[in-house]
Amino acid sequence: MLNKKLLLVLGLLLLMLAGGWLLRSGGRRPSPPPTTGLAVGQAAPDFVLRDLAGHAVQLQELRGRVVLLSFWAIWCPACRLELPELQRLYEGLPPAEVAILAINAGDPSDQVAELMRREGYRFPVLLDGQGVAQSRFNVFQYPITFLLDRQGRLAGHFLGLQNWESGPARQALEDLMGRPHHD
Repeated sequence: MLNKKLLLVLGLLLLMLAGGWLLRSGGRRPSPPPTTGLAVGQAAPDFVLRDLAGHAVQLQELRGRVVLLSFWAIWCPACRLELPELQRLYEGLPPAEVAILAINAGDPSDQVAELMRREGYRFPVLLDGQGVAQSRFNVFQYPITFLLDRQGRLAGHFLGLQNWESGPARQALEDLMGRPHHD
């Protein structure tokens, strides 16, 4: 009798756990993360975001320059490691040829501004608190960097921490700029 009651209680508990899981997941199994959904050569989706000073920046207005879009967040350790690399890149490339935009993924603007000030970063930061650019570029992990050619077409993307001194990401950037590689 005790064994039957114990089995009944355990069975009910398992049903409740399964029911809770179904309610939380909507009955769906987890799916793998999506790709960016953007193809090399495709026109990059346009957006308008504000920088830390409140000025509107429209991606389409940067045509004629190679564009590096780096999506990042304060809470992301790999992003924080990549920011000094972006600063060195920003200091070493002519702004008339290359636009470097670090798109922050929703952190409070005062925290972003404080980080930039404290660390001495001077590259432009755009605030994407509403996820506009993240949605258009199908960003699901950080950091992720998109390279756009001078016509505003996607030339490539790089997921994760990149070495902008050398390596595939730097080579792709140099190719877009029409420069020899720095191996």
